[in-house]
Amino acid sequence: MRRILVASSVVVFALILSAVPAGAWSLRDEVTVIGQGLTVEVIWEIINSKTYCQGSPVSLDRISCTTIPDPGEIWFGVDAAGNTYGTINGVDAAAEYFDVYRRPAGTHLSQQLLRITKRREPVFGQVTKLQFAEGSMIDTTGGTLLLAMTGSCLSTLCAGQGDTTDHLALLRVTGLPTLFDLALTYQPPSGIALKIPARAEALPTMDRLDLYYGPAR
Repeated sequence: MRRILVASSVVVFALILSAVPAGAWSLRDEVTVIGQGLTVEVIWEIINSKTYCQGSPVSLDRISCTTIPDPGEIWFGVDAAGNTYGTINGVDAAAEYFDVYRRPAGTHLSQQLLRITKRREPVFGQVTKLQFAEGSMIDTTGGTLLLAMTGSCLSTLCAGQGDTTDHLALLRVTGLPTLFDLALTYQPPSGIALKIPARAEALPTMDRLDLYYGPAR
């Protein structure tokens, strides 16, 4: 009986931590999509995450409890098409941002995809601040960018909703090239071609060329 009560209390405690009331502030609210064809959704989000992480959860969520120190400019990885993704800091009169960019394969270009509010303080003391956490990566097969983030909102609106605690979340950005998309672009060669040096083994001429087929042993 004692075991059942303990297990029940742990489950209830976890549900309290992870429940995000409808209409409440979410880390997703700080993400603005700029690139075409992209969508952002929340996979999971935990409120009061500081208490959760201090409890050293026996799960992989513990990895996401580790934050990336400022300035937080990092590479996320490479997609199935060879494009690389990363974030650098941006700033304007209203706030500081994490700007997520894509670098197309074989180029030195930077295409902005997302703008994420890093720190906003329109009125002193009403702060929204975010950090990246361990666990951000690219799913090359499914064509998604996973963003692990933590942060809190101390604005009047958040205070009125009774939610000024730290949040921890994993966001999913869809719309990147998938491995299946690349497979569809494959075109088999129309015929067999052979390319050899103009002067094989530096010889001026050759009598014949021998070709072999089979396992190399």
